[in-house]
Parts: sequence; structure tokens; C-alpha cells
Amino acid sequence: MNLWLSYFVNSENKTTFLNRKESARAAGYKGSSEDAFRAIGTQNYLKLSDKINNWLEDVGLSENALKTKLISLLEAKETKFFQHEGVVSDQREVDALETQRRTLDMAFKIKGSYAPVRNEHAGPKGEPIQVDVKDRVDKFFEDLKQKKPEI
Repeated sequence: MNLWLSYFVNSENKTTFLNRKESARAAGYKGSSEDAFRAIGTQNYLKLSDKINNWLEDVGLSENALKTKLISLLEAKETKFFQHEGVVSDQREVDALETQRRTLDMAFKIKGSYAPVRNEHAGPKGEPIQVDVKDRVDKFFEDLKQKKPEI
């Protein structure tokens, strides 16, 4: 098994388990920055995606199993306890709204249902910003030529 992959799927190692970047670091890759380790981890993840999917199937996390779990979480319930003067007086089973909300959010993300996030470097309509620095560069060199060297 690939060394990076062995760290990535090792559930006993909380630092590297399903963590691309830390798996790259633990596998001994030489990265000059956090971004370098992140890039190495992503490259390995993409290169080994078939093996990762097989591992997921082996541990019971097939695509169908995940879909079934996602659907069951949409029906999640929780028990609320009510007390009076420090004594539990009642309990009720209610919808676990936060669990259901997070499940729906995850489902929408998986389906790609959300509008793409507009980056700050985009124009008002989402188009790339055009930056023309030619005039500034020309002025910089013109100013530089006019300066007399200091002796």
C-alpha cells in the first residue's frame, strides 16, 4: 500500500486520518510550506481516488450506504427533557432540527445546488477584473530616468 494512503486511512492516527495534508507530512514528503503539503496531499488523493473508494466500500461506506445514512438523518429525532424545581417532569421526542439542517446542507452541497461563491477578485457581475498597469509602469520608469544619481 502507498505510504501516504496508509496514513490517510489509519483511523487510529487522529492527525492523519482522512487528512490529506498531514498524511503527506507523515509520509515524509518534503514540503516548503503548508500550501506545498496541501498540494501534495491533494495530488495523492486524486491519484489514489480509486483505491480510496475501494477502501470506503470495504469499511461499509459505499455510495449507497452513505445515501441511506443521509436519508435517515433527515428523520433524526432527539429527546428533550423538561424540569421543574430541579426534577425532570416531562420528556418529549422532537425533530433534531440542527442535525436535519446540517444534513440538508450537506445534501445540497453534494448535489451542487448552491450558487457558486463569488470571489472578492471578481467584478460586480462575477467577471474577471481587468487591471491596466501600463500607465503606472511607464510613469515609474520616466520618474526613474529623471532622477539624477546621487554621488
